[in-house]
Amino acid sequence: MEELWSAALPLLRQQVGERNFVTWIEPIRCTSDREGVCLEVPNRFFQEWITRHFLGTIRNTLAAVAGDARAVRAVVSSTWTAPVPPALPPLPARRERGATTAARVPKIGQLVAHYTFKTFVVGDANQVAYQAAVSVAEQPGRRFNPLFLHGGVGLGKTHLANALAHEMLLHNPRQRLACLSAEAFMNSLITSLRQDQMAQFRDRFRHVDALILDDIQFLAGKERTQEEFFHTFNTL
Repeated sequence: MEELWSAALPLLRQQVGERNFVTWIEPIRCTSDREGVCLEVPNRFFQEWITRHFLGTIRNTLAAVAGDARAVRAVVSSTWTAPVPPALPPLPARRERGATTAARVPKIGQLVAHYTFKTFVVGDANQVAYQAAVSVAEQPGRRFNPLFLHGGVGLGKTHLANALAHEMLLHNPRQRLACLSAEAFMNSLITSLRQDQMAQFRDRFRHVDALILDDIQFLAGKERTQEEFFHTFNTL
């Protein structure tokens, strides 16, 4: 089964596109049982997404590679574990405070000090969001670009956004990050418009390595801010 899956992966990459492949196909563990081919995935959300969007393509691709049709289903793995961010080597005691402080200050905005991956409680309901945030922190721009977190109030979206920024800055303190609320983004835009400083505003937000906006729903109905965010988004 491992050889069959390995042979099917290059074809699946071509059919679903690089982004979908890296996000949804690459993490799958392919096994088999009496009922056919099992696509092991980390949780029910992942299972439903694969079943709805990619199961037919995977089934047809496996059939083409194997030369016969097989029953294929996505199943939630009972042994899946969430990835743990890599441990960072300790800094010398006399430099630790200054280096840590510098690493936790974004170019634009502020971070909540205790909102890190280490303090985030991972469960079945948020495992996909956690894994996505960790993937972005470890390989910015490769997976989930853009990354959009959606959920109810108090479920940890702000925590993950801050944790992502913390981790990126710890990996590379020189990264230029903007981490702020959508309201702060809008207020900055309004101030720049009033002071005729739109060139400076655009230069400030369009030359960062990563833009992290919290409470993006705040932009609903605010067409001028949406337009500026649209152009900033496309530029990045």
